[in-house]
This record gives sequence, structure tokens and C-alpha cells, in this order.
Amino acid sequence: MWRSGKNSEALLSAVKGYDRDRDEVIKELLEAGADIECRDSQGNTAVMLAAKKCDERILLILLQGLIILLLVHV
Repeated sequence: MWRSGKNSEALLSAVKGYDRDRDEVIKELLEAGADIECRDSQGNTAVMLAAKKCDERILLILLQGLIILLLVHV
């Protein structure tokens, strides 16, 4: 899977945000190749940020993205 640093920064911002449409934005960023394993300046991944916010919807989207990433690299 092609990964984009620019999309990855946007992914972290979307997970940190509170916009109503961020579910779709996050899905689109993952489809566009955002690096789901990238970290913010505090060392948090998108999954870690979603877990800290107890955001089940976003966490599920991100975990599905991780599963797809793992299946592609098997």
C-alpha cells in the first residue's frame, strides 16, 4: 500500500477533531494511503488517539484499516 505523509498528518488531525463528517474523512484518507501507523509529536498513533477519546466509531474504522493493511502485507 502506498503511504502519504501529507495524508497521514490529515488523518491524525481528523482523529483529534470533533467534526461530524470525520468518519467519512478518515475512511477517505485511509483509502488514499494515509499511514495509519504514523505518530504525532507526542508519539500517539491514530488508534491510540481514538482509544484515549473513547471514540468507538473512529476506533473501529481505524482497526478495520489496520486489518486491511496486515492482510495486504501477508
